[in-house]
Amino acid sequence: MLLAARSFPVPVSPVSRTVDAGLFATRASSALIACIADDCPNLYTYDDPLTGRRYMGCLQQVFTSEIDVDMFRQAERTRLGFGTVRLTNAPLRRCRFTVEQAYTRYVTRSATYLGAKDFQPLANDFDIELGYIYRSPAIIAEDDVERGSEDPRESQGRPGSRAPHVWIDKDGHRVSTLDLFGRGFVLLTSPGGSNWVTASRAASRQITGLDFDAHIVQSDKFAAEYGIGDNGAVIVRPDGFVAWRAKEITSDPGRTVADVLATVLMR
Repeated sequence: MLLAARSFPVPVSPVSRTVDAGLFATRASSALIACIADDCPNLYTYDDPLTGRRYMGCLQQVFTSEIDVDMFRQAERTRLGFGTVRLTNAPLRRCRFTVEQAYTRYVTRSATYLGAKDFQPLANDFDIELGYIYRSPAIIAEDDVERGSEDPRESQGRPGSRAPHVWIDKDGHRVSTLDLFGRGFVLLTSPGGSNWVTASRAASRQITGLDFDAHIVQSDKFAAEYGIGDNGAVIVRPDGFVAWRAKEITSDPGRTVADVLATVLMR
């Protein structure tokens, strides 16, 4: 698991860039591993022009120091790990569940000899892989409950969850709703919510360059699977995660969609 992060021209101080050998047995090191595994957008790399060495760090300054990438790779090869990785702040809210679960798995599976007791209960692997729940400004959450993950068979279109699969007919072919995602933002609605389609397309055209489409889903299972009523709607991000959901149509669907897009695009 080597770093595949992007590089940013981030000015950094040359202090505290050393990493000592130790065990991958702290939440800090678990956090670092989770950041890399999830390709966290806050992770950056920096090439020091004086030494030619590359360092990685967190744009949110979760870690107290930048990490020497070569030393990190060496630690992975030797399994020695890092002893001086420390957290300046708690992991970001959206990262916390992943970090705790990475730590739990390490001390209960790979390093049981440590006898650690300060870990959270092990969450279901299936829920973590397929039921991850995003919490971010690009998601309009319906409540303040910190879930981390959820059984994907139960999330039912909850904002922040993966959009559910439903078989539909499109141009005479049987396809999945998942086949509609991947290029741009997509609004889905039931036959009773046809007003969403025209209104949302008009609203999306006000944002230059936005790839947006809208579909009326002809399926008896769609509304229930997505947790909406007969005239509700959802907007799904290009990565297949639900950005927003309305369980029924609003008085001004065009304005609603315009406001939603402005929020999730942080405009």
